[in-house]
Parts: sequence; structure tokens; C-alpha cells
Amino acid sequence: MSQWDIKGLETNFEGFRKDRYPSLPVSEAFERFVVRQVLKDADLSDDEVESGMFAGQDDGGVDGMYFFVNRILVQDETDLPEEALSAELVILQAKNETGFSETAVTKLEAFARDLLDHNRDVDDMKHLNADAREAIRKFRDHYTKILASPHTMKVTFAYATKSDQNANQKVEICVTSLKQYVQQQLSDADVSFEFWGAQRLLAAARRTPKTTETLDISKQFTADDGSAVCLVKLGSLAKLLRDEHGDIRRSMLEPNVRDYQGPKNVINKAIKKSLAETTAPEFWWLNNGVTILATKCSVVGNRVVIEKPEVVNGLQTSYEIFEFFKSQPDKADTRNVLVRVIVPPDEQIRSKIIRATNSQTPINEVSLRATDPIHFESRKNSGSIRSSTSEGKANIANSRSR
Repeated sequence: MSQWDIKGLETNFEGFRKDRYPSLPVSEAFERFVVRQVLKDADLSDDEVESGMFAGQDDGGVDGMYFFVNRILVQDETDLPEEALSAELVILQAKNETGFSETAVTKLEAFARDLLDHNRDVDDMKHLNADAREAIRKFRDHYTKILASPHTMKVTFAYATKSDQNANQKVEICVTSLKQYVQQQLSDADVSFEFWGAQRLLAAARRTPKTTETLDISKQFTADDGSAVCLVKLGSLAKLLRDEHGDIRRSMLEPNVRDYQGPKNVINKAIKKSLAETTAPEFWWLNNGVTILATKCSVVGNRVVIEKPEVVNGLQTSYEIFEFFKSQPDKADTRNVLVRVIVPPDEQIRSKIIRATNSQTPINEVSLRATDPIHFESRKNSGSIRSSTSEGKANIANSRSR
């Protein structure tokens, strides 16, 4: 190891602290820095990071705990999926010091015993603060709900310091004891313990996420301000939305102010039906499409190159297209979706775009009755197909883009 790793980490962390958490004590800023590095691939927002942090004294030796189901962070408002394929519990301890201690690992084992032993009533854990007790209660409740469904379970302990040395044998013995206990409680779980020293933290901090993406297009119109309106292949949009684990890239969808309404939502069911009916009219005829904000956009041949894409409208459409191609990522499909890529000149215009694209007049179901097949047939037979049919279809299209 090298003292240069420690120096590099301290410099990187100091820049992070001044930029993101200038008013926090150094130790608390370091905890958030560690969460960012350990869970970098999860693309957590600031609110999501804070949701798993423990505050104050009596935290049980744990600085943060995060529970994922199907790689999605479980929070208070999260609807657990009907089919839980995977679950992961991540427990973190971050110390702004230059070594790994036995005490820290021993505290993690004591916390694990409180967490996993159902004979221990959460309300009786007076040695833990309110945040720690609530985190234990929520994990037990959430995991119990998916316990009966077939799934994989992974438990990861991450212990981070600025050390440039490996943990000594005494610390490793404590780790073995901790892992053995967790394995006894969760026999089918994959239990791991990760030491995050200066070198590993620095490497993670230096790793930047990919910011440039491409979309395959059929047609396009470009504006002088660098924006573009495109017909994009359905499979290409699905690929853009897919991360390296095969899951949806929630960070790209985060700016959208509307949460995904679920597969049972009437609009999403209609979008799903349109996707499944490959012989139906072109998909983009029936859907208002997707709006993406970017810092830069350019068209090269039959591709549009986008810098830092953020989906700000069309969340429901995006989710359904992603799910349609999830089990068949290489599916050949010639259909297109309408995509607007806008390059706003400043943050104020960006906010206006988000507000405008997410402000739509709700349509009464009765107003769409003109598009029912029975009305279409009656007009066809009478030879008087009126404009109300096309207006109704337009209404359906408008209602589908959410």
C-alpha cells in the first residue's frame, strides 16, 4: 500500500465535502462519501442516501443500512414487487481514521444479532437510538413480505476507513464470527464482508459514470439550438434505459416528477397492449412519446448522440418499453417511439420544460366513448364517420403519455 493513496483519498474527499456537505461535520460527510462509493452502481439520490443513514449516538456501530429488492431501494412508499427475484441488505460502517479495528466489527455483529433475532423485541432495544430501531423494524417487515417467494438473498457488510493496510488477523477472526452468525440465521443467504481502505475508496471515487449515450433513429429533425425530434427504435430506447445489471436506470428517470403507476394502471395496460400487438398501427401513432433533457445533442448518421440524458416526461411509456424488452433484449422490432431531445440553455428553462411537459388536462372516461368499436361500426354503417372518432383517438394518445 502507499501513503499516496491516503493523500489522494483525503484530497478527493475534501473536494466532495466542500461541494456537497460543507456544513456537516467531517465525520458525517465522510459517512455519506462512503455510501456514495460503496453503492455507486445503485445510483442513489441524495434523499435515498439520507433515508438509510443513522443519526447521533447509540447507532449500534452502523452508519447506514439499505435494503434492495430486485435492485430497487426499498423505502416507506415502495410497493414491493409481486415477484421478488433478488434481495440485498447492505450494512455500512465508516470511520474517518487510518486503520481497521476489532471493536467496529464486534459492534456490527451485536447489531446483526439485534436485527435478525426475532426473539428480540425492537421496542426493548433501548441501547439503540430511534433511527436504528426503526431501521430494524422496517427491514423485518419488508423482508417478511417477500420471504415466501423464491428469491436470492445477499447480505453485505462494508467497513470503510482511510487505511492503507489490510486488516490484521484479530479483525479477520471477528469478521468470521459475524459471518457465521448471519449464515446461521439466513441459511440460504450469500454473506460477505468488504474492507474499504484508501486505495479502494479512491478508485471508486475516481470512477465516473458513463454520461454519453446513443439512440438508433429512423427519422429526425434538428433545431439550431441543438435539440432534436426523432423517431427512435423501440429496442434502442429500451437499451438506453437498461443498466449493466439488466435493470432499469432509475437515475436517468429520477428527474421525472411522476412516479411509475405500476402494470395494473389503466394507461400502462393500454401501452403494454400496444407493444404486444405487433400488427397494430405504428406505436408512435398511439403514444405521445418521451421527452429527454440533455446538456448536448448531435445527430451522426442514423444515431443521435446525447450527453447526460434525463427522462423528464414519458415515464410510464419508458417503463413499459423497458419491461417489454427486458426478457428479450435482442428482439427485432421495426416500430418506433417519438423522442424529443431538448438542450435547455439554463436551469430556469429546464424547470419550465419539466413543469410544462408534466402539466396535462385529465380526460374524463366518458369523453373517450366515441372511440369504442360499437360507435365506429355504427358510423361506418350509416356512412357518417365524424371527426369525433379521430379526436377521441387523439385523446387516448394524449392520455397514454405519462
